[in-house]
Amino acid sequence: MNIVSVTEKIFTWFGEKITPAFVSASIAGAKGIFRPIFTLSDKKQDKDSRSYAALREGLTEGIAIPVYLMSGQIATAIAKKKAKPDGMSDEQFKKIIFKKEPYDVKKLAGTKFEHATTQDMINLRNNFFKMKGTLSMLGVFASALVIIPALCSLTIKPIMRLAKNASQTSKKENQVATVAPKKQIFKGNPLNNVYSSYSYGMKVGGV
Repeated sequence: MNIVSVTEKIFTWFGEKITPAFVSASIAGAKGIFRPIFTLSDKKQDKDSRSYAALREGLTEGIAIPVYLMSGQIATAIAKKKAKPDGMSDEQFKKIIFKKEPYDVKKLAGTKFEHATTQDMINLRNNFFKMKGTLSMLGVFASALVIIPALCSLTIKPIMRLAKNASQTSKKENQVATVAPKKQIFKGNPLNNVYSSYSYGMKVGGV
């Protein structure tokens, strides 16, 4: 097996398995991990600003990941429906599109497709993956431009508002806890009268 053959198989595998939706979800996952870390490491901003920004970034990418993956699943389902010829069973279609070697057309004997050739099966398989890749890319575009921003607008704002309120409440509680109550010296103390007499009742030179 030469280097050209190996390279071709590698790129073919990536073309079949690694869809635009999967790539986008992977990128979103990496951004969801590293962007908050970098934001929290920025000492030029105050701590609260860094925390809010990191939380927002993490939530945004956390929402994006399942949306991208779902768009890929929807693209695959649509491609299967559109690429499958009328009259072909789902089981036959799956065996054709997911089989690495050319499909054995003899297995189609007695069916509507008994006169199909091996090249017909190859074309059917290639057509499915072309449709799947194109629809997956369109799904990524729709997710990034419309779906994810809409979901972020609906979910992140309330969460950030709750986080801000919780932070302000925590600050107020800490401020109250750190302020020591003023002590009233000798209030209610039996020695109070003695101290007052000693401090204020004696006069210089008096008897």
